Amino acid sequence: MTTVRGSAALFVLVSALRLERAPSRIRRSPTQREIMCTDPAEAVLEKETRIKTTEPAQPRRPPTLKDVAELAGVSITTVSYVVSGRANRRSGVPEPTRSKVLAAAEKVGYRRNRTARALRKERTELVALVWHGPMTPWVDAISEQMEELSDRRDYGVVHLPFRDTASGRRVATLLQSGMVDGAIMLGTQHLETRVIRALAAAGLSLVVHSETMRPHGFDVVRHGEKAALAAAVDHLVEQGHQKIRILAQHRQMADHAARLAGAVEALARHQLDPEPITTSNRREDMYEVTTRLLRTDLPEAVLSMTDRGAVATVWAAHRLGIDVPGRLSVMGVGNTEEGERIEPSLTSVGDPTRSADASVERLFARIDEPGQPGRIIERPWELIVRSSSRDRSADQAGGPGR
Repeated sequence: MTTVRGSAALFVLVSALRLERAPSRIRRSPTQREIMCTDPAEAVLEKETRIKTTEPAQPRRPPTLKDVAELAGVSITTVSYVVSGRANRRSGVPEPTRSKVLAAAEKVGYRRNRTARALRKERTELVALVWHGPMTPWVDAISEQMEELSDRRDYGVVHLPFRDTASGRRVATLLQSGMVDGAIMLGTQHLETRVIRALAAAGLSLVVHSETMRPHGFDVVRHGEKAALAAAVDHLVEQGHQKIRILAQHRQMADHAARLAGAVEALARHQLDPEPITTSNRREDMYEVTTRLLRTDLPEAVLSMTDRGAVATVWAAHRLGIDVPGRLSVMGVGNTEEGERIEPSLTSVGDPTRSADASVERLFARIDEPGQPGRIIERPWELIVRSSSRDRSADQAGGPGR
């Protein structure tokens, strides 16, 4: 500071000699009045004094539980119970009181210290959604439900997608690091069973969606995909479809082997061509593949292993002027909202409730009570018949649609 002041004094002295004490006009700010100063040194000293004497603004004290309690007219204990999220579950705090506390917290700008609470409870208050492959309508729907239900517990959700063995290992490493209290896994391709068992043994709460994995310190959700797809093929055959083509994505050859096996084996049982047509999971690729199929060898029905592929098939049929379901029945897997909303609405195999509640509730049950034995949770898929498929059995040979 001494050097700065000396430089400033020298500058003032030189300026004063050059100006020969000529009047100068100094503007303090755009909004302040101009002042006349006959000595430049006085102006500099006056400005320096003003800066020194200006006291810095004191930081505003962050609001506390006590502030919220005083505004809401309740005890600090009640406020703590409500803002911790416990009042959402098993407390006896009446809803009007809870609403009053939350309104008071919002008014004073109270925010909980999540880090301190997590350290105190020895939890991260985070859960993960792990899935294989790109985001799909089914994964998106489960993600939205998981976030909503986790928010009620005052938990955050971390999304951990993986596509291959390398990214699967990175996801496993993150889970091993203790960054979350638990995880729901949708698809276990590229995640070895021994790794999942090790995660559970280390204390990570897990709910795994798998048709083949056995519970071992974690819960397994099964949809009965193989049986559901076999029933779907049987339904098409009973409705008079003989030329049925399966549309499958490359990754489903391993990731959803049970699903594909159910459809292929059912076609073989009916002595129909079981060879699937394969494509990537990109909608553009599925659209091109189905357009080529419908142009060159129009089947009576297309059974896609995903609703995404079935929607692409309907688009291709519309473009080619092929009536769905008049000339072509289309069926998907997943029972997505997108499939239900297109025209015609999509016949699909999937969970009729579209609910992930059972998986999320089991995850938090394991977090609340660690060490529970693993169990199998049955969430069987069903065939939901809509407008994209029809009964051809009454058609006469050579009649309409043949």
